Amino acid sequence: MDGAGMGAVGGVSGWFVVVLLVFLLTVLVVVLAYASVRVDDPDDGATRTLRERYAAGALDDDEFDRRLDRLREGD
Repeated sequence: MDGAGMGAVGGVSGWFVVVLLVFLLTVLVVVLAYASVRVDDPDDGATRTLRERYAAGALDDDEFDRRLDRLREGD
């Protein structure tokens, strides 16, 4: 038997392999993009709390800006 009709990879269709590789590459790109967004997210707990207090009216503009600048200095 000379392997005629067996497909590209031992009986597995070449298209199946291509589709599988594209799918895996897509999953990898999505996971890396999500991880990048999560790592670069500057809205940590302290910043989120500060924004909530500002939105509730507990801080005026100057106090919010001062505290936000102070939080960003720590980065």
